[in-house]
Amino acid sequence: MNTPPPVHVLIRHDDALVAAGLSAVLSASPAFVVRVEHPRHTVGHACTTGPAAAAVDVLVADHGSAIAWVSGSGPRTGRVTAPALVFASIGREWEVRHAMRLGVRGYLLQGCPVDELMLGVARVASGFGFLGRSVAQCMAEGMMHAALTLREREVLALLAEGLCNKAIARDLGIALGTVKTHVKSVLDKLGATTRTHAVVLAAKRGLLADTPMAQGLPAGVRSDMNDAQAGGWLVGMAA
Repeated sequence: MNTPPPVHVLIRHDDALVAAGLSAVLSASPAFVVRVEHPRHTVGHACTTGPAAAAVDVLVADHGSAIAWVSGSGPRTGRVTAPALVFASIGREWEVRHAMRLGVRGYLLQGCPVDELMLGVARVASGFGFLGRSVAQCMAEGMMHAALTLREREVLALLAEGLCNKAIARDLGIALGTVKTHVKSVLDKLGATTRTHAVVLAAKRGLLADTPMAQGLPAGVRSDMNDAQAGGWLVGMAA
């Protein structure tokens, strides 16, 4: 029985320790041939060209490096790159959605099991999409909760700014009792136990796109944050 050729992996991660760990884990398996580059040394070179390009089957990178990589590929640029897999410390729903929309094929979080890392790298290198279990769970949780109404989103945005119920009532021109009802509904829909918990969950799921904390983000990212509120994105371990 013929042994399949090894997967050629290029690692570009802004955290040198993470890059070293990825290299050590993947290099321990004969299924992978690994090369490591630091993003700072590849500024302006999102696409590897020439003989080196043919030797790359998959890029494993931090969020920013992966997006830079896929953004340099496609009909607009006339260049083709290997598929990219993000290996990040945080996987907010809107960040994952944004990366996938731009062409990233996989998303894993630091701390995932070694076998999941190897499976994800191999799957993405083969042309499949892949989400780690924790990423898929986050995406699924964001879609399972009932959608917030426009008024509830307004209340949530003011909660994120630290306003008390009386201040929210004054800003929105509604009764204090109505604010309390909306706050309770927001907590219930998000599965939160406190106001602070609700804000944390909302930020993680990308439900604060219209708040001051999100206004400095690119329009495309804010759009993905808004899309995340609607859900409707099928997720799973691999696709």
